[in-house]
Amino acid sequence: MYEDINRKLEELKAGIQRTSKIDSKIKAFKQDEERLQTKLESLKTQLTKEDQDVKRFEKTNLTTIFYRFLGSYESQVEKERQEALAAKLKYDQCFRELEEAKYQLGKLTAEKLEYLHCSKDYQDLYQKKLQLLQSSQTKDAAKVMAITENIAGAKANLTEIQEAIDVGDKVLNCLSQVRDSLKSARGWGVWDMLGGGLISNLVKHSHIDKAKGTSGEVQNLLSQFKNELADIQITSDINIEISGFSKFADFFFDGLLADWFVQSKITSAQTSVDEVQEQVDMVIQKLNEMKDSVNSSIKNYQAELDSIMSAN
Repeated sequence: MYEDINRKLEELKAGIQRTSKIDSKIKAFKQDEERLQTKLESLKTQLTKEDQDVKRFEKTNLTTIFYRFLGSYESQVEKERQEALAAKLKYDQCFRELEEAKYQLGKLTAEKLEYLHCSKDYQDLYQKKLQLLQSSQTKDAAKVMAITENIAGAKANLTEIQEAIDVGDKVLNCLSQVRDSLKSARGWGVWDMLGGGLISNLVKHSHIDKAKGTSGEVQNLLSQFKNELADIQITSDINIEISGFSKFADFFFDGLLADWFVQSKITSAQTSVDEVQEQVDMVIQKLNEMKDSVNSSIKNYQAELDSIMSAN
């Protein structure tokens, strides 16, 4: 009889803690939405300016005549086009991040409705079990209920920790893909500088494009990871600068466009990937330590509960 009630109490407790987690994530995503909206407006202004610069250089005027006279017109036009492309890529990435934040907000708001009943149902079932224990002359009925509640809360927290670990693992997987692409690009870049020709240049570019594309996915996952850690029960034992993750994509688009094909920039990108990976690894390690601690607590609670029940 108690097994069914305990299982239901655990489900309801998980729902209560999930509601708290959802509230934390909604708050975090709303902050992201506001930040990204402001950033998008700024990037739109920058993009408009860069596009105008390109159009101005492509028209004949005193400036273009001057650069033609110096023999550097084509290189200057290419520079302006690269800057415009950089602005466009950053704008597009920010737009995608904003849309993802809005999508997550809608998804979380809908999910929260599923758990609105949990708090009341939990209290009702809690009182029902307490009355059953008291009517059966169970000693330490209140203590039994307290331990039962601790077990339910620990199991719910365990679920949240595992979800954060799963997202962190996805981040590491994508970072590994970016690093592999950059490693290949660097290798082909060396061959290109040694006179590898068109083929090596094209292969190098394809690896760089792949790294750039995957970096956008990394940024979205990093945002999810950060918000998975928004709940105080998870972050209480984690002292790490998570906000630094947000600089990842900006580094990619700022540092690897105008000088995209320079070997030193590819090396810098590899360093950036390694630094982010190190931070994520550190967080996952701490989460796994918390997971082990929670599992240990559950075992201790269960042993104490079994001891009390066997004495009755």
